[in-house]
Amino acid sequence: LAGLGTIVCGLILLPVLPTAIGWSLPFLAAYGAGVFACRERPDNLASRRLLLFGTTAVVWLLAGDLLVLAVDAYGVESWFTAANGVVQVCGLLMASSLAAMLVVYPDGVVRNGVQRWVVPALVALSAVIPVVLHYSTADQLG
Repeated sequence: LAGLGTIVCGLILLPVLPTAIGWSLPFLAAYGAGVFACRERPDNLASRRLLLFGTTAVVWLLAGDLLVLAVDAYGVESWFTAANGVVQVCGLLMASSLAAMLVVYPDGVVRNGVQRWVVPALVALSAVIPVVLHYSTADQLG
């Protein structure tokens, strides 16, 4: 999916959104580094999590860029709230995958109990936070 996202970003989205190249390159590089690391060390948890981070980052970029293009083309329609929720979940999952990568850096070994529960907690929050924000009002958020 990330490979497809990379191709779509490069061929379709970047000519339409040329400024996206500047903030896309680090995530595309993480994806490429993850592919390389997994080919070299497929048994290493850190290399697999680097690939996971690069993949979720590229999917998040693709989802966000597609949402921007859709809003530019069609305006804010009834589908926007759900589509924006998906983009928010993708962004939070990307942050969760970054944490997953960092807790096993550099050798791929989980060292303590906090590292075991923090990543699943972040993944769960990735699904909960957009729903809570959707049903909250500005007054409730302070």
